[in-house]
Amino acid sequence: MDDDELERIGLEFGVTFIVTVRLAFSCGFNFSDSIGKIDTQHPVQQCAHTMLHFWNENKAAPTWLQSWLPAKPRYLREERRAIPDTSFGTFKVLTLHDAPQLATFWRNHYGESDWYLDADEAFAQAYLLDKDTVVLGFFAADQTLIGSIAAVPFGDVTRMSHGVLFVKKSFHVVEGLCVHRQFRSKGIASWLMAAIDHAVGARQPAPFACVWSRELAVPPLFSTFLTAPTYASIPCDLPPAPAFAVTSVDLTTFQSIWERIVHRTSASQPSIVTDTIDHRRGGLSVWKAVIGAFEYYVVVSNTRRKTTVGAKSIHEVVWCGTEANDGVLRLVLEAVARQYTGLFFCTSDAHTGGAQADWVSHGWSYGTSGVHAWSIYNYIPPAFGACKILALREEV
Repeated sequence: MDDDELERIGLEFGVTFIVTVRLAFSCGFNFSDSIGKIDTQHPVQQCAHTMLHFWNENKAAPTWLQSWLPAKPRYLREERRAIPDTSFGTFKVLTLHDAPQLATFWRNHYGESDWYLDADEAFAQAYLLDKDTVVLGFFAADQTLIGSIAAVPFGDVTRMSHGVLFVKKSFHVVEGLCVHRQFRSKGIASWLMAAIDHAVGARQPAPFACVWSRELAVPPLFSTFLTAPTYASIPCDLPPAPAFAVTSVDLTTFQSIWERIVHRTSASQPSIVTDTIDHRRGGLSVWKAVIGAFEYYVVVSNTRRKTTVGAKSIHEVVWCGTEANDGVLRLVLEAVARQYTGLFFCTSDAHTGGAQADWVSHGWSYGTSGVHAWSIYNYIPPAFGACKILALREEV
């Protein structure tokens, strides 16, 4: 049974599989602002039949089914993804000139029924001004923006615990994947993933990788997720006043602490980490609480997301712990939540909150906001089938 047949079988069984980690060698081709000219004469309905699935045209990466039927180790994909042959639009690398249109698009279409992204022109410019970030738009024939995606550097240097280093910002995170509400479920997200792969591969003279995290309403029955921790949330004004002090810590001061945490983690367990703190939008805050002999740290991101009802700001824990890495108490998170207004989110993962189902008795909502999943696309050493991904960064 060859690779193509395995992929076909995987599709016929409807296996859910999300792109997240791509390790690839660039072929060094040139890349222009207009990377795909699409025939606009075909009916929109043909999109569903020509959908480019996330794992197509990747001769080194196994499908979900192949992970159960391994034939041989395959670590790096040496072929750049081709431009997806879609049926009704054009891909374009967005520039600063596109900031107003991108901000409006994200504000109107990046979100769900209960939340939206409060993006303005400055928000979009933070990505479009970065020469190391690629932002693509997908335009209909009438130049309506109907899709977006971005590849943002994970850090200056990214370290995998088995010794591999990605330097010169060659490790990327896929962000800003958004499809116009009237054009969803037509395969456009798949095209965008393939297009950003092509775009980054064309710009990178060295091996590069892309990871992707996303929120899901429920974990799928079949997946290759690294982790899929459950979300928990609490209104910021609900917790009682703490019996201990919570103080703000400057990010520059926290940098050295973060470096020790990253090095300790990568030395003790399979992990993908970076020392770099991505603070491009100015929305990261570090808080410190001292309880007994332990200093607890909580890093929170102002996500720029707001609830549809009441426009309440949503703040999310992106890392928490102690220098001894012995976890963070619920009381510490609640004390930090009181520093904000709106809603305060964390997850059941120990590094992003350690939330538990029994927290509901203290006013938390648990399991009602889905899961936050990381998964693997390209095959990498088996130890990374369940690894930690540690980074302090703001995401779209």
